[in-house]
Amino acid sequence: MPQFIALSKQHPEVSISLVTIDFINNLDSKVMPFLDKEDISLRTLLMDEVDYNLWIDLVDPSWSGAIPATLIIEPSTGRRIFLEKEFENGELEKDYQKFITL
Repeated sequence: MPQFIALSKQHPEVSISLVTIDFINNLDSKVMPFLDKEDISLRTLLMDEVDYNLWIDLVDPSWSGAIPATLIIEPSTGRRIFLEKEFENGELEKDYQKFITL
């Protein structure tokens, strides 16, 4: 089970949105079949902007553009943490716990 799904089940109070940067013409042929195959029902957005330089710094100025990347935001304060990595087993939960206890 992908770690973000496990996190959403362990913390139903957390709103998780996924963003894919696939091309729009891959929505029906790749994105939707992948979400169905992996049984992912979380809110998923498709970023329909091919000029990455327009929005990468808006996500986080430290982002090299590598994926996967995770952005955790505390909506009430705007506090955020950006993680540019693939998570090992249980690592997303640990990073989330560190974030909420700061």
